[in-house]
Amino acid sequence: MTLLNKRYIIQKKLGQGGMGAVYLAQDTHINNFVAIKECILEHDQENLVKRVKREFYFMRKIQHPNVIRGLDSFEIGNKYFIVMEYIKGTTLDEFIRNYPQSISFDHQLEIVKQICSALVAIHREGIIHRDLKPSNIMLTGKELTPKILDLGLAKSTNKELLTITKSRSLLGTPPYMSPEQIEPHLKVTASSDVFALGIVFYQFFAWLPHSPFMAKGFTAVMKNVLSLELAPLFAAKQEKKFTYIAQVLSLALQKKQEDRIQSSPELLALFSSKNFVLPARSTKKTTVSKKTTVIRKDYRKTVEQKSKRKAKKTNRNLILLSITIFTVLGLILLFSEMSTTENARKLSKKYNQQGYKYYEEGKYDLAIKTYSKAIAKDPENATAYMNRGFLHKKRGMKNEALQDYNKAASLKPNSSIYNNIGSLYYSLELFDLALQNYNKANQLDPRNYKVYNNRGSLYYAQGKYDLALKDYYQVVRIKPKDSNVYNSIGNIHYEKGEYDLAYVEYQKAIVIDPKNVTLYVSRGNLYYVEGKYALALQDYNKAEQLKPDDPSIYANRGYLYIKQQKYDLAIQDYNKALHFNSRDAFSYGSRGLAYKKLGNYKKALEDYNKALQLNPKDTFCYTNRGVVHCDLKNYAAAIADWEKSISLGGDKNTLQKWIAQIKKIRSE
Repeated sequence: MTLLNKRYIIQKKLGQGGMGAVYLAQDTHINNFVAIKECILEHDQENLVKRVKREFYFMRKIQHPNVIRGLDSFEIGNKYFIVMEYIKGTTLDEFIRNYPQSISFDHQLEIVKQICSALVAIHREGIIHRDLKPSNIMLTGKELTPKILDLGLAKSTNKELLTITKSRSLLGTPPYMSPEQIEPHLKVTASSDVFALGIVFYQFFAWLPHSPFMAKGFTAVMKNVLSLELAPLFAAKQEKKFTYIAQVLSLALQKKQEDRIQSSPELLALFSSKNFVLPARSTKKTTVSKKTTVIRKDYRKTVEQKSKRKAKKTNRNLILLSITIFTVLGLILLFSEMSTTENARKLSKKYNQQGYKYYEEGKYDLAIKTYSKAIAKDPENATAYMNRGFLHKKRGMKNEALQDYNKAASLKPNSSIYNNIGSLYYSLELFDLALQNYNKANQLDPRNYKVYNNRGSLYYAQGKYDLALKDYYQVVRIKPKDSNVYNSIGNIHYEKGEYDLAYVEYQKAIVIDPKNVTLYVSRGNLYYVEGKYALALQDYNKAEQLKPDDPSIYANRGYLYIKQQKYDLAIQDYNKALHFNSRDAFSYGSRGLAYKKLGNYKKALEDYNKALQLNPKDTFCYTNRGVVHCDLKNYAAAIADWEKSISLGGDKNTLQKWIAQIKKIRSE
């Protein structure tokens, strides 16, 4: 692992920005995780260097729970590093798109007030942010506490720092800009940030996937910002608080600065109102002088007035021309920098889609090659890494899968990726690592039911039934019509010997999904342990009708036939099970038992040997192979198998008695 500045151990890449990457690192001085922003600077980018240093200056200066904290900064060669607090969560942008309507209006309003409070702290230090947008706001924890992240485009009203941004370039994100950030003759002020937050909050309350000013094309977006009047929110709602918030947003989104809410403290006060009544606001009224009723006959004055009107019209035309030129220059710069990258991304996306098509067709090798092409075109395509990792896992290439999943997590960390990593570790029986990744996935998205389901399965495998039930009940809360989770809950009751409770859960599951094969197998197993063999056979047969290529049906029904001493039927079922899954250790071991019962020791030993190759920790097979060795008078081999079974947790009392009996026979 890389050690930066003799202090920070780089763990992984969190994301990629315009000037460099952001990394997760461990601070060895305080043994805590931090985020490190890397800025790669060219020799001719003096203003950029100043901007980066200014960003850290602002981050250290502003102390507020809803603004990210700057911790340290340093330079190495042509790279400048900013060390920040590490924040886990999801951006407001992702939250709006992925979880629309998931929280109440009152909870939204609480988040809005906290963001306003953060902006008050920023403005109190004489700083204008200039790039407020949903992707720059992180929501953390169960309460979705907001944090403003990026201060990279912020500027100070202090003269010493103002010189850094004298050049008039397009700074900000167009769909979230204020009109004055677009029109070169207007001054950017604190009310510009108010307008930007107005856009963000309008999008948030309306649950729009993008800015309400979004349009096709750069020019169309700017035109919307300058002239589009947004429809009032909550038009269909009669409750007073909704009408009030719509009015506040309308005031924040006024095109003219003088008509707009002027400051962040005023914005916060309005959103914090308890009675939802707008206070009287002072407005400048245009007064008409009585003297204008006098007809002026002075020709010179009339000409002067006409000249002034003409000059005013000319000025307006010049302003419009400057906006047009400014827009065209912006477009040229934008497309010259982005066209090549954008084309590569589009091609990468196309390859990714083609790869998924191959996957659906079962052409896994072609799918993997196509995902690799997607990655070659765009090494930042996290989805392609994730998809290729999934196929690597499916093909048994677990190391390659883990590499792909980790790469995807470094590029775009999200709940699904960590869930997949956890499942991969689970399949490798690395349960601690699996649990760590499931916990990460749960922190990133507490609503991802798949994480609860998989973590519940992990706890189930470890015999931690209470923890497993807790997770499974979370799945029921989020997805109450998921038949499989009731099956999982039933399995826990089954393992605990609570057969009545297990039956209830299996019944619930079958009512929800009467064509789910697994449910009939589970209920069949329950009937089997209760000695209700006819009902068990009925369920296994029903499962076979629904899915005749499912090996688990034949494996379980075969064991029922052994119990009924129908060994030939059992062997037939295990042959079918192994036809569909040639690596099923359970079926080899069970078929070995059937052969042993028929006296075919040779085939029994072959099956036990194969089962133990596939599962070297199978106490059932060691125990029963030992019995075969004993019947064949291979006593040393029998003792060795039984001792191995004991070491793996087999029935110690019974096996030690058998070993003692054999030793007694051999001594005689």
